Amino acid sequence: MASLRQLKLTLALLALAQLGWLVYVISRTSAKPEPPPAVAAARTPVKRATQVAAAHTPPPLPPPPPPPLPPAVDPPPSALEQRVLGVCGTAWQTAYSSAHAAWSKDGRTARALVFEVRGTSGGLADRLTGMMTALLLAILTDRAFQLDWPEHTTALRTPHIDVTGLLPALGRAPPAEVRRVTWINGDRLKLAELTSTDELDRLWPERVVRMQSNRGFTQALLAHHAAAAARRQLSPNSTQFGCLLNFLLAPTPATLSPYAALVARLADAANQAPVVGVHVRTGDRAFDGAARLQAQGAEERAEAGAEERAELERAENTLYESHRFIIDFALARTAAHSPHSPHPPRLLLLSDSAAFRRAAARQLGEVVLNP
Repeated sequence: MASLRQLKLTLALLALAQLGWLVYVISRTSAKPEPPPAVAAARTPVKRATQVAAAHTPPPLPPPPPPPLPPAVDPPPSALEQRVLGVCGTAWQTAYSSAHAAWSKDGRTARALVFEVRGTSGGLADRLTGMMTALLLAILTDRAFQLDWPEHTTALRTPHIDVTGLLPALGRAPPAEVRRVTWINGDRLKLAELTSTDELDRLWPERVVRMQSNRGFTQALLAHHAAAAARRQLSPNSTQFGCLLNFLLAPTPATLSPYAALVARLADAANQAPVVGVHVRTGDRAFDGAARLQAQGAEERAEAGAEERAELERAENTLYESHRFIIDFALARTAAHSPHSPHPPRLLLLSDSAAFRRAAARQLGEVVLNP
């Protein structure tokens, strides 16, 4: 019996072993064989191949930079600017601008001349007259010119030198380093004599000179200090008042915009005929009998009766005749300086009297550029 049980157990284990073997064989023969790598790659779905390719594609190159902009080219100088350059040149202006920039690096040590504009400095003409003489003194004494006139920026700019950058530091200069000079309404002859000393620096050895003045004597300075002027490339012609003014100040675009038409007309006339500018000052009251006319606008004049307008025109003509010699002299002198011009000179007329300008426009017609 025992042997029979052993036989059954042996047969059962053998059957299990055979069954396991059959299962193993079946599983091996039914499984699909793996293709070689090249075949597997060929059977990869297109979408996956695209994803794989995208994952390994290098990023696109950045777009090429835009071509460099051509260098800015300044417009050619106008006829008026060419005449200014012909008279004033650029030598002393370039030299002083460069020196001024170097002196202005340290306000604690800079030697400077500060021109102060205050309520007692007079009108615009007085202020500019004193200012140009102060500028020339600064150039002749190797000082940085500074302008203490806050209101000037509303109408004027200083294109060549920084005239305010040193003001804060100079305001902190100790009193021992500052000399104050006041020439308001001073005697021009005495002032010219005062500055005729051989060495201008002996007048003001202090580091900072603060000046208030409405007096001008630029040509006397150039004559008395010809050697110092020559060393700085200054001459009576290139450093005349207009050249100093043209170097230091220029109107802002906003200031010029109301006069754009006049500037174009002036430039056009200058290309055809000589132009002379004349400023006629008739006094605080142009004429007593027509003082009211001075303040009247075009609408008020239009409302006046014919008899009143005729009376006002007679008063204007009387005013014009009393100052006509100024215009006659200016036009004759300009014609003499331009003997070969095929056209008569034109007139740019400025005046404190609107009535005078109206009368001049009636009398001279197209000769007046700004009626």
